[in-house]
Amino acid sequence: MAACRVHFYGSFEPEKLSPELPLPKEVVEHAVLGRHMEVVWDPEHMKGKTLHPSLSPRHILHKEARLGVPQGSACSSIIGAFCMSRLPWVPKVGVVMLNYVDDFLLLANSPSALAEAIDELTEAVGDLPGGKFKLQLVEKGSASHGFCFPRSRVADREGEADDLAECRKSRVVVSNTGQT
Repeated sequence: MAACRVHFYGSFEPEKLSPELPLPKEVVEHAVLGRHMEVVWDPEHMKGKTLHPSLSPRHILHKEARLGVPQGSACSSIIGAFCMSRLPWVPKVGVVMLNYVDDFLLLANSPSALAEAIDELTEAVGDLPGGKFKLQLVEKGSASHGFCFPRSRVADREGEADDLAECRKSRVVVSNTGQT
């Protein structure tokens, strides 16, 4: 079992995303990427964060605000789904992939099959259209001990309930008896 994540929305690049979408460049820049949105400095948000001394806080904020597709915007889900639908990878026999936006779960029948699947998926994610995407391994181990996948803790019936808090507000527990 391997859980992986892509730093997704911030990795879209305007010059790579625009040709992929059936929209005029101006619509992509303003409606999809939010280039027209005002950038506002929020001192509360920046409390406790270390800023590079040679850059002003507004410069950093402006740069970060202009990266990729704004997460949570009206277009982010559809753009994410559109680009992920073009993932040029199909798991081999003995490997299963579950995908929820920028989260991936790989299940394999052997450690060597899992390692090969991780390598192949990493390469395929890097080839996604619209930006420069990199797959990050979040968790790797035996599925028999249970694992987290977006807001869920998957475990056998005897799985430890304490692990639920680690799954970021889990709502579902799946057991090997089919009970929830």
